[in-house]
Amino acid sequence: MKKNKTVLFGALVLSLFFAQNLSAISFEDICSGLSKRANTIGEFTQTKKINSNGRQLKSSGVYIICPDGIMWKTLKPFPLKLVLTKTQMIQTSADGRKSVINGAENQVFKNISSILSSVFSGDSEQLKNNFETEFFLVDDGWRIELTPKDSTIASAMKKLVLSGEAKGKDDVSMNRLEILEASDNSVVYEFSNQRYPKELTLDE
Repeated sequence: MKKNKTVLFGALVLSLFFAQNLSAISFEDICSGLSKRANTIGEFTQTKKINSNGRQLKSSGVYIICPDGIMWKTLKPFPLKLVLTKTQMIQTSADGRKSVINGAENQVFKNISSILSSVFSGDSEQLKNNFETEFFLVDDGWRIELTPKDSTIASAMKKLVLSGEAKGKDDVSMNRLEILEASDNSVVYEFSNQRYPKELTLDE
């Protein structure tokens, strides 16, 4: 009985220590922590919910986030590659055909690209300038809700919700991203098997 009490007391002390450590983490800490990852590689599952008919469209693949941009490579249900840089969006279909959108000619793309760049570069001030930000600590993780101030961004989406884990200010990861569209549809990305190499391979 005494041993059980000792174990229970030890677990309680650890949980209180962790809770206090987590409570000190701020919105700025999360942004800074994400930006410390030079490169992020992992797998994703995308679920698009169609509000009008209740359908759910699922796809999955791999992704890379690096200083040059973001690459989404869908493997199922059919191959598709999307590369997003600060100036262009390049989509490549299974037969090799490419579609290029120039960011300078598309204000919505330009704004969304700026959002993603701000998130992964740790630019919390840029996010606050463009969004109403709400920050929450939940269990052993965090959630950030971004509501656009700009009407151009708002015409495409109502809210962007990011969430993930935080084991400390220097150990932050994102495992979920949800886009609530202006049409009331939503797109959810769930990330798994993430790793953070300092350098990418030639293929990557």
